[in-house]
Amino acid sequence: MAEQETVAFLGPRASYTHQAALDSFDETKYSFQPVVNIEDVFAAVQASSADYGVVPIENSSNGAVIFTLDLFADLKDRYPDILICGEAYVRIEHCLLGFAPPPKAATHFVIDETFSSSSSTSPTTFSSSSSASATPPSTSGVATPTPDAPAPSHPRTRPLADLTGVKKLYSHPQAWGQCKNFLNAHLRGVERQDCSSTSRAAEQAARDPTGASAAVSSATAAKLHGLDFLAKGINDRDDNTTRFFVLRRRAGCESESEMEEGEGGATTALIPPANATAPALPPASPRLELPPAHHLVYFNPVIPAHQLLPDGTDPLQSPGAPFVRRMWAGGYVRFAGEGRGEGPVVVDGGRWVCVEGIRDVAVKGREGEEKVFVGIERRVGRAVEGEEGDEERVRERLWTEREEEWGGASLVERRNIVFMRGRTPEEAKVEVERARGKMLFPQHPPDFAHTLVPTPSLLFRYSALTFNAHAIHLDPHYCRTVEGHRNLLFHGPLSFSLLATLLQNNLPPGRCIAQLEYRNLAPLYCDEPVKLCGRKADPSPSNGKSGGKGDKYEVWAETPEGGLAVKGTAYVIAA
Repeated sequence: MAEQETVAFLGPRASYTHQAALDSFDETKYSFQPVVNIEDVFAAVQASSADYGVVPIENSSNGAVIFTLDLFADLKDRYPDILICGEAYVRIEHCLLGFAPPPKAATHFVIDETFSSSSSTSPTTFSSSSSASATPPSTSGVATPTPDAPAPSHPRTRPLADLTGVKKLYSHPQAWGQCKNFLNAHLRGVERQDCSSTSRAAEQAARDPTGASAAVSSATAAKLHGLDFLAKGINDRDDNTTRFFVLRRRAGCESESEMEEGEGGATTALIPPANATAPALPPASPRLELPPAHHLVYFNPVIPAHQLLPDGTDPLQSPGAPFVRRMWAGGYVRFAGEGRGEGPVVVDGGRWVCVEGIRDVAVKGREGEEKVFVGIERRVGRAVEGEEGDEERVRERLWTEREEEWGGASLVERRNIVFMRGRTPEEAKVEVERARGKMLFPQHPPDFAHTLVPTPSLLFRYSALTFNAHAIHLDPHYCRTVEGHRNLLFHGPLSFSLLATLLQNNLPPGRCIAQLEYRNLAPLYCDEPVKLCGRKADPSPSNGKSGGKGDKYEVWAETPEGGLAVKGTAYVIAA
């Protein structure tokens, strides 16, 4: 009898990653190997001690799994033989598990059997299933399905048993935030104990036969540890989904690609090695002018994960300790056009280059509270034949002595980055609250506006597009315990991108943005409404044509309280 192939997964057993592995591989044909952490999964596949690996990559409520992203960033150096050969989505359905008290009336508790493993017929065709009530996520395999609406404020379900005897709760830290409404409504004030996983939490609850302990965990964990359901579906959102990648060694990949929809609606796919190489794209036809602020996706430095600073930021402009905290304070962008610079940046199949430099540095603040302001300038221009690999020639052509000059650039951007001293969590909270008390408010109503609720997935995708690993956009625990913020922070450049898009979409035909300057005044948070606003400035002798710059517009972003989070000024001219 042939030896079974092994699937390594982030343990322990009955974890959601275990469920993803069971959904993707036939339990009768594969052996399953739990490991302690995500890095162990990569190491097992690279060393061939496991044939496959399953790791979480992102969650629709909590965003990216930064540990997995860091390991993918180091594939070339540490795991050169690993590739992604499949993906799976698992609907996260948290339950409250424990030993139910004797029923006062006839009550029957049963184990939910909807989380059994699926039956896969081929090692290279992965199918997944989730709870029977699950609706299919996006079957494109491109993104985790995420709604734009905020989470409901009331519990979705009621307890199935008397919870007055529960004195201690166990779970993974992320689960507390995902089940906030139910826990606040029915178990407020009960002691909480963090565990390394929801499965480990169920194991802890199972050790207390008195019923005084309960765990926020999965139905699979209830089955494994013999626990009763005290409540089902206690997570605030019914669309909480985690996306997983299936890994294997490069040498063992199949040549064909298959995709199959599982019975529960979850989708997985095999990605053939041929897709790992970049396609040769023909020149764009017709020529497409790059929309305002879309340049932020391009020309970002590719720095190995092990060279990043502890908060995930790059070290390129950092002044070093003690200025270990970084904030994007604002900046401006000037867009070239007819008679300005070398014309707009266009997508036409040609090569473009970017040079970056520090334009100025200033230290402000009294002793002990200094802040370092670094002015970074970036210039984008079309590549010239013969410059390949010659950075000095490119810099000489694009860089200018004076900031307002164009040189050979088609776009000039300034980024104002502030570096601050480290602080304790207590100091961080005080500073955030102090800033809330100094909030400014708009002086005029907008001519046009748009409101959105940023989700963790939106922040993750923008971080990925801009190669930005700053923990304030990806790690809620870091935001709360280190930076003193209540949730993930909205990117400064993302607010700029959205304001530029809002303005361009509301300009009269034949008009375009020539310059947009902005300042970030207050934080914007994930899962909280952000109102993007714009208006044409009132004409006056001083701003009628703004000194030849064009028509003046004001743009801004508001917090849920109506305060100014971002404030900008734009000049608009004939296209």
